[in-house]
Parts: sequence; C-alpha cells; structure tokens
Amino acid sequence: MKSKGCYCINFRRAANNITKYYDDYLKESSLTLNQFSLIKNILKIQPASISDIASKVRLERTTVVRNLKTLFKEGLIEDISKENERNKQVIVTKKGKEILDIAIPLWEEAQDNIEKILGMDNYNKSLEIFEIIDNL
Repeated sequence: MKSKGCYCINFRRAANNITKYYDDYLKESSLTLNQFSLIKNILKIQPASISDIASKVRLERTTVVRNLKTLFKEGLIEDISKENERNKQVIVTKKGKEILDIAIPLWEEAQDNIEKILGMDNYNKSLEIFEIIDNL
C-alpha cells in the first residue's frame, strides 16, 4: 500500500502555501493576508473589543493581540477606548481604510485565480470535509 503521508501535515502545508500565495498578491498594499482579514473584520464590527475580534476571526485573544500590534504601529487601527478603560475599543483609521481600498482588488484577483485553479466543486467539497472534521 502506497503511503499518503500525514493528512494533517499535508493540509498545513497547503494552508501555508495558499497564505503565501495571497501574501504575494497583497504585497503592493503592504498587508499580509492575516492583517487584511483583521482590518476587514474590524471594519465590519467596529468599534470592536479584542474579544469581539477574536470571536469574529475565530482566533485566540493572545494571537489577535499579537497580530494587532503591527496594525497599531502602522496607524491602520486605533484604540478609541476611554482612558483607564480595561477593554480596548478598536476602529480602523482613515489610513487603514485607504490601504484596504488598495488591498481589496488584489485580494479579489487572488480569489478569482484560486477559484480557477481549484474549481468551485473542489472548494465546496473541501469546506464540507473541514466542517465534518470540525464537528467530530
């Protein structure tokens, strides 16, 4: 019987390759795929607490905090919470919206190319498989 390798490792490699693919498309905007996703999701729910963001993007709070640091540093998001307020309230800045306007068409182009390569049937089947695994 031919070895298929570890399914988990192969899916992780595929995910890393797809992330790199999107990162390459987004280079012109100076955003990574993770940053793009965070800004887009913050914009949808702003003002957003770290917990709100983590819940929306389905990541651990600590991961979100780490990923937001660069966005704060670059002035793409800001904390509008009151002084001494424990829970940050984050919004996308004007600069963040301008960068997003550059990034969205690049992301859409990557999306279209992935769809051409993979095909919608294969994509939908993959999502079904991952949903089954998620519910085990």
